[in-house]
Amino acid sequence: MTHSTTSHAAPKLSGSATLQELTKNSTQGFEKLLQLNMAATQAFFGPFQALMGAKNAQSLRELQTELLAPLPNKYAAESQHYQLLAEDSSAKLNKMFQSKLMQAQKNISTLVDNVSSAAPVGTQAASAFLKNALTASQNAIQSAQHSASQALQQTESSLTRVTTQTIEAAGKAFQQEAAPQPRARKGQAL
Repeated sequence: MTHSTTSHAAPKLSGSATLQELTKNSTQGFEKLLQLNMAATQAFFGPFQALMGAKNAQSLRELQTELLAPLPNKYAAESQHYQLLAEDSSAKLNKMFQSKLMQAQKNISTLVDNVSSAAPVGTQAASAFLKNALTASQNAIQSAQHSASQALQQTESSLTRVTTQTIEAAGKAFQQEAAPQPRARKGQAL
């Protein structure tokens, strides 16, 4: 039985390519996160220039209310960007993992077939048992992956819904609190 150098080098090259792809995806995700943080920082500090230009307490309060009112919506948008970035990175990683897992399962099936075909006479029952065990284990793995994928999708959906509801409620509460309150004059009760 002879093996070529390329058959031994192929798994190493595949592992190297996978590592490069993981590194590339991680770097892209980090760059996107950095850009998102820079944009959020600029959006946060931009309104302070307008506040510095206030001439009196009344104009400062009006500017403050005007500038703070959209913050819950901005926070919701930023949260959604972070969530989309995380989902994108997770999807890429999951796709790569699934690809490698399928390749490994295919390689194991091929190995079992090769061993079965080269097995000595009289070991057909053991070879058949090994093939059945391999098929059963692959089916169990696929079933577990499917269940985990469904659970992850349900969790992400629930988390998105709860986050959206919380941000909307916070925005409504903030807008109610930020609304100008009537002032009482001396000697008058509200």
